[in-house]
Amino acid sequence: MARLPRNRRSRHLFNSPYIIAMSANINQNLFDFIRQHKDEDPNSLRLRYHKTDADSWIHLAINHIEALKKSGRKFGDLQPELMATPLSVEQASSAVIAKLHGKIAKAITTNVTSFLDMTCGLGIDFRAISEGLGNNCRSTAVELNPDLAYAANYNFRNINHIRIIEENSIHFLENSTEHFDLIFIDPARRDSAGGRLYNIRDCQPDVISLIPIFREKASHVMVKLSPMLDVSRTLADLPCSTLHVIDDGKECREILAVMDFSEKGLSGTDIDNVPVTIHSGEHTTPFTFCRNMERRATPKFLTGIPTANQWIFEPSPAAMKAAPFSLLCMKYDLYKLHQNTHIYVADTPTEGLPGKWYRINEVIPFSSSNIRHIAREKIKADVAVRNFPLKAEELSHRIGATPGGDMRIIGVTCNDNSRILIMLDKVAVSK
Repeated sequence: MARLPRNRRSRHLFNSPYIIAMSANINQNLFDFIRQHKDEDPNSLRLRYHKTDADSWIHLAINHIEALKKSGRKFGDLQPELMATPLSVEQASSAVIAKLHGKIAKAITTNVTSFLDMTCGLGIDFRAISEGLGNNCRSTAVELNPDLAYAANYNFRNINHIRIIEENSIHFLENSTEHFDLIFIDPARRDSAGGRLYNIRDCQPDVISLIPIFREKASHVMVKLSPMLDVSRTLADLPCSTLHVIDDGKECREILAVMDFSEKGLSGTDIDNVPVTIHSGEHTTPFTFCRNMERRATPKFLTGIPTANQWIFEPSPAAMKAAPFSLLCMKYDLYKLHQNTHIYVADTPTEGLPGKWYRINEVIPFSSSNIRHIAREKIKADVAVRNFPLKAEELSHRIGATPGGDMRIIGVTCNDNSRILIMLDKVAVSK
């Protein structure tokens, strides 16, 4: 693919004659190549066409094929027509989470007329948020990588209220005379060697240092952050008006901070009363609380051990990250097994909780003789632990369990410091 000219620091790509000319070539050649070779190995294709001019569109086509294989069903109906770099697939939000971003953006404020995405990438979040805000909102996406900027322009070529800019987004924002109702930013969370970064200040760009310019240029800012960040530390570092902790039903995917710099803004007023909302999977009800509510809540502890036909509630990954552990007990009449054992017991499942319910089949004291007995059964089960002296892999090995089957086993510590194995029906009930 021919590189975009770099002699200008900022290049507005929307309706660029250069892009229009290249698009004609793409329509005629590139997608025919993709259709013909989409099932082939991208590395084999690169070897076969390595003598082709390095700037040829054919290399863009191979990159798209590799990106297509990496993305699978991740992007759903937000799937871009053209994906310039395979790495960007890993960095992009899934369709489910991007659409959640769109819902959150729409709920932040009414009558949004200008929206800026400072880290466009593949444009998955940009598309979802723009659609959530509607056609009356002028949406701008800034992308430093020329290949990604080029692809984004092609993908959004038929949407009149969208513009794509190839530029350093900080430079763009500093020099812009426009005031944005909403800004979205997804700082890079890996260093130059590919290692994960866990401190907000280490990510690029550093959103903490950008707060003064955000106050000047925006009414509201959404920041997508690493799921590895501590919730309390994030609330201390950023003047949040709300905080969202998001999982996909299997693992925590991100923390989303919302800052309100409008005249009626609440950002940074009292971090202990900032609403924290847990979003667990696609079909659960969001759960909102604040740290003061959690501090005032008094947990209840189970006397003795759970019994067969009672129910275990296991918090979702986002709930484990946000940690409303005592509040869940008080609000939903649940019983904890131990201060540090974050699963709960109830006689019947309750709707509205961020997590899953499992019916108890059997409870077995954790002892050498019981371990040997279970091992002789050669069971198939998924194994987990909560506040337990063994890791899940170690427990699974000692009881001789292999993955699969209809059972889930959780090793836990009870309030009297005894340890038990809880045998559960594997099929969870989400209420």
